[in-house]
Amino acid sequence: TPFYPPPSPPHSRLATGDAGTPSSWGLNQYGQLGNGSSDLNPHPTPARIIDPAPDTTWRAISAGDDHSLGIDSNGHAYSWGNNGYGQLGNGSSGGVNPTPGRVTDPTPNTTWTSISAGGEHSLAIDNHGHAYSWGNNDAGQLGNGSIDSIPHPAPARVTDPAGQPNTTWTSISAGSFYSLALDNHGHAYSWGANSFGELGDGTTTDRNTPVRVKDPADQHGITWTAISAGWQHSLAIDYNGHAYSWGYNEFGQLGNGSNDMNRHPTPARVTDPAGQPNTTWTSISAGYGHSLALDNHGHAYSWGYGGTLGDGTGTYQNTPVRVATPRYTITGVSVGGAAIGAGDRSVNPRTGAWDITLPSHAPGRVDVTVTYRYEGLDANNNVIASNLTTTGTVTLHYTYATQYTVRFSLGDAAGHTSSPTPADQTVYSDDPKPITWPQDPEWEHHWLTGWAKADGSSWDFNTPVTSNMTLTAQWQAWQFTLNPASGPDTGGNTLHITPPPNPPLPHFTQISAGAYHTLAIGSDGSTYAWGYNDHGELGDGTTTSWRNTPVRVHTPAGVRFTQVSAGNNYSLAIGDDGHAYSWGGNGWGNLGNGSSDDNIYTPHPTPARVTDPAADTTWTTLSAGGYHSLAIDSNGHAYSWGRNDSGQLGNGSSGGINPTPARIIDPAANTTWTTISAGDYHSLAIDSNGHAYSWGWNSGGQLGNGSNDRNPHPTPARVTDPAADTKWTTISAGTGHSLAIDNHGHAYSWGWNINGQLGNGSNGTNPPNYDNADKNTPVRVTDPAADTKWTTINAGYNYSLAIDNNGHAYSWGWNRSGQLGDNSNGTNPPNYDNADKHTPVRVHDPAPNTTWTTISAGWGHSLAMDSNAHAYSWGSNNAGQLGDNSNGTNPPNYDNADKHTPVPAGLRTIAVTGITLDRNDATPPPAWNTGSHTWDTTAPAHPDGQVTANIHWTLGGQPQPDYPLTYTYTHQYTLPKAGSIPIQRLSGGTLLLLTTLAALTTTAHQHARRHQPGRHTTISA
Repeated sequence: TPFYPPPSPPHSRLATGDAGTPSSWGLNQYGQLGNGSSDLNPHPTPARIIDPAPDTTWRAISAGDDHSLGIDSNGHAYSWGNNGYGQLGNGSSGGVNPTPGRVTDPTPNTTWTSISAGGEHSLAIDNHGHAYSWGNNDAGQLGNGSIDSIPHPAPARVTDPAGQPNTTWTSISAGSFYSLALDNHGHAYSWGANSFGELGDGTTTDRNTPVRVKDPADQHGITWTAISAGWQHSLAIDYNGHAYSWGYNEFGQLGNGSNDMNRHPTPARVTDPAGQPNTTWTSISAGYGHSLALDNHGHAYSWGYGGTLGDGTGTYQNTPVRVATPRYTITGVSVGGAAIGAGDRSVNPRTGAWDITLPSHAPGRVDVTVTYRYEGLDANNNVIASNLTTTGTVTLHYTYATQYTVRFSLGDAAGHTSSPTPADQTVYSDDPKPITWPQDPEWEHHWLTGWAKADGSSWDFNTPVTSNMTLTAQWQAWQFTLNPASGPDTGGNTLHITPPPNPPLPHFTQISAGAYHTLAIGSDGSTYAWGYNDHGELGDGTTTSWRNTPVRVHTPAGVRFTQVSAGNNYSLAIGDDGHAYSWGGNGWGNLGNGSSDDNIYTPHPTPARVTDPAADTTWTTLSAGGYHSLAIDSNGHAYSWGRNDSGQLGNGSSGGINPTPARIIDPAANTTWTTISAGDYHSLAIDSNGHAYSWGWNSGGQLGNGSNDRNPHPTPARVTDPAADTKWTTISAGTGHSLAIDNHGHAYSWGWNINGQLGNGSNGTNPPNYDNADKNTPVRVTDPAADTKWTTINAGYNYSLAIDNNGHAYSWGWNRSGQLGDNSNGTNPPNYDNADKHTPVRVHDPAPNTTWTTISAGWGHSLAMDSNAHAYSWGSNNAGQLGDNSNGTNPPNYDNADKHTPVPAGLRTIAVTGITLDRNDATPPPAWNTGSHTWDTTAPAHPDGQVTANIHWTLGGQPQPDYPLTYTYTHQYTLPKAGSIPIQRLSGGTLLLLTTLAALTTTAHQHARRHQPGRHTTISA
């Protein structure tokens, strides 16, 4: 388990592991390790701190000189170790306590958010932003307005700074005999001992109440983001990422290029590391005689007392030097005692990871033994202090499982189609999972209706596979008919073309809801789009205003899209070639093609390559936001492009645009990202350790960092964890709020809450800002049922969607257009919020026992996919974004086509666009006859005889191969003295008889003319 140690003095160490379980090591003469004992023996190996209650998880932990403090996941504070001055805060003083005990609450049910242990005193902040102190006060370090040498064994309020009543504190740090803190305006304050200028107020006078830290000489009105109190020196980082120091400097711990015995009572800039001008710092910590800091690339630096700097030397350093980077090198692997040979392994040259081919083995768990070499590297990746190189062994475990194979059969189409049989899919018994719907095969004049098991029942692709099986394609034949099938050679008669029923709902593998349009990937390998298209965001090569049924996106030749993301009037995709593509509006450089349009309405209606940041870049995931785009490459590096006025690109700056992908700053060394999400003006991501980060605009607390300061935040910073063991699995950025799911399946939310989009039972009701219900740290989404476990969550425009582990879909927040799908919508102007929901409500199932697998929230419309890979939509439909063959036509709201419950989305309708008889096109083009449900047109003239009638048609707006039928033209004849009676061509004896009759009629007519006066006629053959 990796450990993350906090700042601490040199005698003992504390750390919190991945699961919120704290460990300690070092000296323990006062019981400061919290292991239930106190002794003079060294404890060089981390050991578990005793839980004060069963299964305690910790949110924060801090080591002082001889005592320790912690906060559990319920916000309760605990202490252990030396209590000579009451620094444990348990209401008593004297003696030691070797196990964690509860710190006395200053008010009933106090919830603590931050805690810090100093030399002989303690500091903490509660959830109201009030600061408290207890312990030794011989230099005024408690900040209560007094200086005395008596114990203060219980928390008491730190006095507010003069002229600043009701100060809200955000950060606190206890030093040796003094204290530092930041308020919610970014101002730094200090109090306590000041012999060496460690208070930074320009004097060396001790203070017993908070005084403002003086601005550096070159900065006026500076705001601070981080602060740290050491033994007798102090460190801080300003809003621009610059580091400052003040106080004692005997060992060079101020990092200003000198070491002297002089006092330094005013903050001065820490010197940038050699060769690293304008370094941006993200974290800082002051120790006994040395200092540590992280830059925005995740590199660690140190300065001050030699031997504590981690640079492989024992030399004092008065400017920052790079801390040696630890490197593990795998030297051998054995599986179940069998060594992996050179031919069965490959080594990743970048990460050093081994890819191994496992030997065969019976099902069951085996030991995997890994031997390694551990060494330190300098900034140039050279090994330092080779005599310190160590070797070791670690044992892992691997389970051999039974393999289940799912095969596919084309069924009746076998031998009648050139489509390949879908590839086999494999699942393992130790982790049974559903398989994915394969790429659809095609069979001429047949629809694919599904895949069936051996017993003929349809397979549910949401069901985990637990055995070998074969799935067989199910087909439905279709045809066009033409009525009549014959007509006169003069043309002019009406032709009725009856189309087949529309095909079954398409099967999709992915869906994405944008602002006013929708993207989906079909199981046939094609990408589809519908909705608004003025910017070309549908990617069909046109800017046809809107489409209410799917059109096919014009993918580059030979490329299939494997992932899509719909943004605000633009679209992103990843192809099976690993490249990223974009199309639509580009007013902010959000297409990532190296340019931006002065006119934000300039369309880009065909997908084009996003510029690669490196020649070999391949992408694994991407996210289209309001005006900016985010992506992760195959190395786990995050990139951004587009609008940056709020720092939403995470590149350390704010303002302007960036039209090509650029690397997002890593918050720690070698950060690898797994998930990323772009909102309107803020961004969220999860790293490979399960930590959540945020950057960009923070007007409503949507960054989840404990503040709502309405300032840009241009570098990734940790989202506040709701519990010490929090690991995030899913995250989603909305317009002004954020959603996430942790490793326990619990859903959390933070940010704007005007419409109840946080789902915690509250909403904003106080104009003009309606921000009284906003949350700047994650709060639990109300469970709709006891112990609900969530699997998927998605944030839209002031509303939220989620799916639980039973496959039920839920929604909450804004509901003006029925986007919650609960059969309600807003009808009360001007806010239309009477149908908003402040806790999750069930989305209506379109069919009994619907199981949902994927869900996506747009600006006013919602999408979800069921276990049969069918898509459904609901909500706003002013531009046809629901894809149900309807759209709004009633200004000004165009809401007459909105849907308040899920309707089938992606309905592909058949349209007949023409018919060609032989070489002659029928005119006018066929029109839909609502009465007969046929496409009607007029037959052109053509010489008599049988011809081929090719029906031209589209499916979902996409041209399809012509459907051939036959049509017979006949010549017209007129019987004499009988009016114009058309005689159509007949065949065989009937035709001969009619011809003979005509000849006889002609002869009789001639005789009649000769003998008309007597009217006596003889007719003979």
